[in-house]
Amino acid sequence: MIINNKVKLSVLSSILIGLSFQPFNLGFLAWFALAPFIIVLFNSSSSEGMIYGFGVGLLSNLISLYWLSANSGTTFLIGTLSLISTSIYLSIFWALFSLIFCFINNNSSKGIYFFPFGWVLFEYFFSIGILGFPWMSLATTQTNYLPLIQIVEFTGIFGISFFIASINIIFFKVLLSKNKARIKNFNNFILLLVLFWLFGYLRMWSIQDEFSNDLDILVVQPNLNPNEKWNKNIKEQIFDDFIQLSERNINDSTDLIIWPEVATPFYIFKNYDKLTKIKQKLLKHDSYLLTGSLDWKNIENKIKNYNSVGLISKNDEISTYEKIKLVPFGEFIPFSLPFLKNLNLGNYTPGKKNTIFHINNFNFITKICFESIDPILLSKKKYNNNINFMVIIVNDGWFGNSAGPYQHYGISKLRAIENRIPIIRSANTGISAIINKKGEVEKKIGINKQGVILSKINPSNSKTFYSKHGNWLVNLSIFFAFFLLFIVLKRKIL
Repeated sequence: MIINNKVKLSVLSSILIGLSFQPFNLGFLAWFALAPFIIVLFNSSSSEGMIYGFGVGLLSNLISLYWLSANSGTTFLIGTLSLISTSIYLSIFWALFSLIFCFINNNSSKGIYFFPFGWVLFEYFFSIGILGFPWMSLATTQTNYLPLIQIVEFTGIFGISFFIASINIIFFKVLLSKNKARIKNFNNFILLLVLFWLFGYLRMWSIQDEFSNDLDILVVQPNLNPNEKWNKNIKEQIFDDFIQLSERNINDSTDLIIWPEVATPFYIFKNYDKLTKIKQKLLKHDSYLLTGSLDWKNIENKIKNYNSVGLISKNDEISTYEKIKLVPFGEFIPFSLPFLKNLNLGNYTPGKKNTIFHINNFNFITKICFESIDPILLSKKKYNNNINFMVIIVNDGWFGNSAGPYQHYGISKLRAIENRIPIIRSANTGISAIINKKGEVEKKIGINKQGVILSKINPSNSKTFYSKHGNWLVNLSIFFAFFLLFIVLKRKIL
């Protein structure tokens, strides 16, 4: 009977967690989704907790990441294997977290204090390294609740996760307590939500524009099928469509035209004819074109291929950035696994330089697709200059109208608030948008639509606490976790 209850509670938690991710607009489920799982952990040995943790992680990730199997750029079999392997990889971290939690709780009854700090560490460790996937942070579930996520400018995404873990602990106490204690715990649950919400509203109200001058931006979303882009019969038509769509909408005041990731089926930066046409048609009024493109370099007699973005001006200057964080198995093979080399999974070289682009006395950076899910993009270690805005170019067309593009788009709001800078998002198809430094979406183009966004943005000169001090909450969580482990081990030894 007890085992059956644990299984049911674990499945309940898994479903609630999985559904709290987009596109279902059910992020509030995350506020209590972990409570059934916490009940299981409080009644399990370390080994049992590890098993249940792995199970909850596996099922919840399969639900929230189902879209990985819908990748139109590969076969259904490989897409499904990608979904299963990613879910298993993330579930290992769930299992380790649960093992440590049960060990601490069963030997000291301090699990309730460890839980939120341990959760931060759990999310941090699956977010780093070449296989890091911060996409699955619980912060991703809250991107529709702007007041609630304003705290990320101080804590990064791990502050949201700490908050959700904490509020789940309180809800767990609501479920287990009785009478007056239950009322008190429920009041605490509501109070914590209200305080965070109120803080967010006050912070958004207090934010002001910093520059009197702005930039005129034209964002182009062509709505291309990524599987047809490299068809030789339509390559020229694709390029001409980009030119025409841009030319029809620019005006004398347009400062920056933005095309998405690998916008056209050409190596634009090395194609003289195409560059000439871009300058003649689009760069008449001292404007610039920022476009994604494949690129290559001959380094020591070896051809290196890059997923790049370049800023093109009419005076023949091109500043480029090569994508640094590549998609594992999609753009490179991790650990050089020889048995995967025949699967044609991708053969790009990671870039090494964090390029700062310049336009009209403003500095900006560009991140390409998968890179935008990483927090701490604007740390002091990477950029000494103030960054005034960020451009994210993506191609979410591989995943159609699934949950993936919606989740990816929501993460862009976190990047805007973390760094208090505007985000400009250009997608081949997916969701293109202008997001201000409060995380508010000012304009957007939906999935499977062709169009442009013609808008002004007000660049920012902010340096947030998080961009200055980084993952201080992770460091605090490490200290607290080791402190609790020390207490437990000391008791066991003595």
